[in-house]
Amino acid sequence: MVDVQYLQSVLAPTPSQMKAAQMRCELAILAQQALIPVYTEDFIVLNQLRLRGFELDASGMLDFGKLYMKELK
Repeated sequence: MVDVQYLQSVLAPTPSQMKAAQMRCELAILAQQALIPVYTEDFIVLNQLRLRGFELDASGMLDFGKLYMKELK
């Protein structure tokens, strides 16, 4: 779904059609509620603005039991 929307935005013949296709692509990405974990030895980054409650325990591990979702306005 996102791939099709992206290609439509790249191949759009007019700027207004490109903008509309880009908006549909962004909405498709948001609808999938994409969570992209990025891990290295030093840190974890979670790319999801609605995810809250990050707390590390004494060993530096993320406590997933305290995570919650907050609606964005």
